[in-house]
Amino acid sequence: MKSKYVFYFYYFLWLMYWLQGVVYESGGIVSKGVLVAIISISLYYVYAVNAKKIIPLYFKSLNILLVLITLYGIFRLGQGDWSHGSNPIYNYSYLKVHLMSILPIYSFYVFTRKRLLTNRFWILTIIAFGTLSIFFFVRTYLEVSKMTGLTNITNNSAYMFVALVALLPLLKIKLSYKYILLALLGVFVLMSAKRGAILVYALCLLEFVWFSVRRMPRSARIRTMIGSLITVGIGCYLAIYYIDTNEYLSLRLAETERGSSTGRDVLFGSLIRHFTRDLSNIHLFFGNGADSTFLIAGNFAHNDWLEFVTNMGVVGLLVYLFYWLCFYLTYRQLPSYSPTSCAFLVVMTICFMRTWYSMSINDMFVVMTMVIGYCIGEKENNEVDKIWQRLIR
Repeated sequence: MKSKYVFYFYYFLWLMYWLQGVVYESGGIVSKGVLVAIISISLYYVYAVNAKKIIPLYFKSLNILLVLITLYGIFRLGQGDWSHGSNPIYNYSYLKVHLMSILPIYSFYVFTRKRLLTNRFWILTIIAFGTLSIFFFVRTYLEVSKMTGLTNITNNSAYMFVALVALLPLLKIKLSYKYILLALLGVFVLMSAKRGAILVYALCLLEFVWFSVRRMPRSARIRTMIGSLITVGIGCYLAIYYIDTNEYLSLRLAETERGSSTGRDVLFGSLIRHFTRDLSNIHLFFGNGADSTFLIAGNFAHNDWLEFVTNMGVVGLLVYLFYWLCFYLTYRQLPSYSPTSCAFLVVMTICFMRTWYSMSINDMFVVMTMVIGYCIGEKENNEVDKIWQRLIR
């Protein structure tokens, strides 16, 4: 019973965290209180997971990564604040964004083991965070349009809608309703004109359709496949039509074909040259410290691999590589073509793709951390249920 109320409170805190700047002042006392409460509760569940006799493989790798990030974040606290244009980069930001991105995975894993993440919870989550995503999409559009005077903009809220795709396999509703939700999410992703988000959404869509077809009985598989192909075909037609009639999005895609990477090629080149030419032995192995990409190239890497090797050297890169290996092996441990394996694959795809052209490990939408923790915890719950069934027999 106690865990149930902690779970409700923790979920409420996350909703409050995303409502900062909307229902209360961002950066004020309430905001700081919510932040401290989330991290404090999450740290307790980090301890709870590691107090187990058998720690899941994913959490073993995440533990190593978390310790490394925390050490570098603590050293960063001893440095001053920096500035990025008109936006200050506070010395605590590195630690804060990573902890808020990683720690919830532990919490939702424990809540899942206690069987608190039900179908009702997932329905509430897609409604609550879907509404929040639409609100932030509209607000971002209005703010940027007012500031720039442009009506065609790139909306960074796109990845919130992409993340919600991972919830669809876990919903116990009709498949047709899931396709409707999938289409609605795709509409917002397209309107965002965010090229990376459109690519990742397309991959997640294919994964969802494939898993949906494979889960159907053989007698209904052909009918489901035809329906899925028709649905995807209509979606592709509407997407192509929207792209053709939207000059801004067409221009963005044409720039991609010409090799435009919005300055990332210059940024990547600068960081790679620094790593290969300007590093001493200690920097080669341990990097230049947290946020050092900003000092070297004037911006963050927008690539997790370059961010790790620049900040933490070869040691950080190997730890991150090990994390991804365990991420993949954890997916392979899940039951084939199950809702959890589909949801986990969608999250893994989103995170992995973003490591190459955006920021992934420090910018996981809380919905994705819910899915990761749930999928690992639900697998263990099912194994326990099977053992009990054998004993009863």
